[in-house]
Amino acid sequence: MKFQALLISGGFLEERMRLAQKEIQPFFSQPINWQEPPVDIFLVQPDKTIGINQIRELKKFLSLKPFQSQIKVGLITQAEKLSLPAQHSLLKTLEEPPDHSLLILLVNQSPPHDYLPHQNHSFAG
Repeated sequence: MKFQALLISGGFLEERMRLAQKEIQPFFSQPINWQEPPVDIFLVQPDKTIGINQIRELKKFLSLKPFQSQIKVGLITQAEKLSLPAQHSLLKTLEEPPDHSLLILLVNQSPPHDYLPHQNHSFAG
């Protein structure tokens, strides 16, 4: 089983966390408590920003096989606070996630134009 990434945007952080929990709960045998997450969930929460070392730790975590669940989950609670080096470090993992892993990015902005590749089109009149 191979999972990709999920981007959840808009609303309050608590709402985004509930939606993330709803998406991943079926893969865990016990209810998820964000105050004490299961060993197969890695939370990345910013102080002021999310730095490259936090993303390196996340990548190492996701490379390991699940211990108590069906998948490993990396959850970045405020992905808009990723520093530029952290964004670059995360890119390869987003493109080719490890087997049995799911990466969830929560962002404040809705819609998340700054986080997804998109094209701008202009039409001459």
